[in-house]
Amino acid sequence: MGQRWAPPVALIATAWDDVQERVAAITASVPGGADLDGLDVPARYTLGVFFAARWTVGLAGHRPLTGIDSTVTDDALRAELAVAEYLVVTQAPTWDLAAGVRAWIGWLVGAVDDLTYPQPRG
Repeated sequence: MGQRWAPPVALIATAWDDVQERVAAITASVPGGADLDGLDVPARYTLGVFFAARWTVGLAGHRPLTGIDSTVTDDALRAELAVAEYLVVTQAPTWDLAAGVRAWIGWLVGAVDDLTYPQPRG
């Protein structure tokens, strides 16, 4: 990454490891797989974080919400963050996934200090 706005590489690696563990727990709890509709808000949020993280660490060549083929640049991050914000504010059907994307990108660019996850109810 190496951008001036990015957290230290070790911190990004730790956050990436954490989200991978969270996604593994989600997939382990759904034998045979599930679509997004079958998951709760915290799980869909976590998948949003995962999709954004995967793009920003260079493991996906497309943006997490728009699907546009893109490298990670300041402009691309701003554009994807704007889409995420719009989806959250308008409560679009994928707002919770978008909230996860917004959380990762916001943390990555220093707009928020901590990457947090919602807790399941109950």
